[in-house]
Parts: sequence; structure tokens; C-alpha cells
Amino acid sequence: MDHDTYLLAYKGPSGYGYMSTFTVDSDGDPITEVASIQFNDNSTMQWPSLVQLNESTYALAYYGYDSGTDYNGNAITNQWGRWISLFKVASDGSRITELYTLRHDYDNNSSDAHHTLGKVDDDTYVLAYKGYNYGPSGGGSHGGWIKTFTVSNNVITQTAQLRHHTSYAYFNSLTKVDANTFALAFEGSGQDGYISTFDIPADGSTITEKNELEHDTNSGFDHSFVQLDADTYILAYRGGSDYSDYLKSFTIQADGTGITQVDSERLM
Repeated sequence: MDHDTYLLAYKGPSGYGYMSTFTVDSDGDPITEVASIQFNDNSTMQWPSLVQLNESTYALAYYGYDSGTDYNGNAITNQWGRWISLFKVASDGSRITELYTLRHDYDNNSSDAHHTLGKVDDDTYVLAYKGYNYGPSGGGSHGGWIKTFTVSNNVITQTAQLRHHTSYAYFNSLTKVDANTFALAFEGSGQDGYISTFDIPADGSTITEKNELEHDTNSGFDHSFVQLDADTYILAYRGGSDYSDYLKSFTIQADGTGITQVDSERLM
């Protein structure tokens, strides 16, 4: 989209899922809504995570009630589950078009999907979430899942999957380390704070866990994980024995094999 045009996916009136575009003048005023669509059915949409694949194409992960295609390519109508949808958005924000909708997991627990999406390349992306992976072969097990999806001719196909944590994985936040390495911050076993790294090739054909660091042995909630420079990453989260807000820095090797905490600051 244009530099002054922005896209937002959110839970709107009556709990429906909405996607809207906005323009913002260079001085920040005014903010103008340009276009808006309701993208799912019924009154429940939870845990949206949006990523831009290329200039005009976006992928959205969410929990909700929708119609589309299941993991076998069969048309389904009015079903609960964890979904991935593909959207085309005009550069000026004047049009939003839903292109494809895939239910990759029919787990119908609305409270705990905790999606986070990342871009591998222009037609491949990675999803971290908590669920059972009901449906696809090798699924049906509770825990933290990493999946890859490819897009071809506006069709979404699940490519690979990995159950990386066997208890649960809440408050997921994913960041890219290099072309084929991703780091994930999440709440894992015992409500502790974890960071794991994964190797994912450009075609998304495999997912390999490289390392895992338990950086907070008391708690780890509400993660926001971003890259600061070539090998330094900043994590904001709520944790510790007193559930305070923390800011931590880490160095992560480009191949994901090394994760080292550098500093920690209790904010409040």
C-alpha cells in the first residue's frame, strides 16, 4: 500500500471480524477510514494476526466461525476453527477483497489460539499458535504448533508442521532472524517465559527447531518481540515472580543455534 495508507484487522461490532484501511496525513491529522469489510460469519473472531506478503497481498490468521476450504481442499460452510485468509488490498486502500479462506485446524476452543504470523518470502509464511492441530495428518496433540503455508494462484496450502512445545504456548510473538531463521517468544511449561528458534527454508517445506531458552523461570505473558539490529532482539513482556513489566535484550546467532540474554530491566 501507499506510505500513508494502513491496514487493520480487528474484532468489531457484535464480535465480528473486520478489516479496514485508513489514510493518515503526514502531520498525523486527519485519520480517515477508506474501506472496510466484515470477513467472517457469526459473532466470534479472536486472536487476529496480519502479515503482508507482497505489495498488495496480505494473510490473516484468526479463530472464528467461517466458510471456506478445509485442509483436504473440500468446501465447508459455517464452521468453527482456526483459519487463514488471503486478502488483496488496493495500494490506495480503496478496495479490500477476500481471495481465499482455509481452515487448517478445527479445534473450536476460542480462548487460547494466540496466533502470530511471519513472512518467509513473498509466497510463503509461518504461523505459531496454540492448539491441537485437529484434522491434518500428524495432528490431534495439544501444545504449541509451528506451521508453514504457501500461496499459489491465490490458493493457500499448508506445507509443514511442527509441535514444538508439548504442554501449551500462549502469548506467541514471532520475529525473523535471517532469511530462513525465526525466533519465537512464548509462555510455555509452568507459565515460564521461553524463546525458541526455528530453521525454515524459503519454500516452507520443513521446520526444524534449533534451540530453546527458558529466560524467565517464574512467568512470561504478553510478549512483544522485535529485532533491534543484525543480532540483537528486544522482548517486552509481563513476568517475574511479581508479574511486572520487563524489557530484555538478547543476541541470537543467524543460524538460530545460540540465544543469549544480554540485559533485563524491570519497568514497573
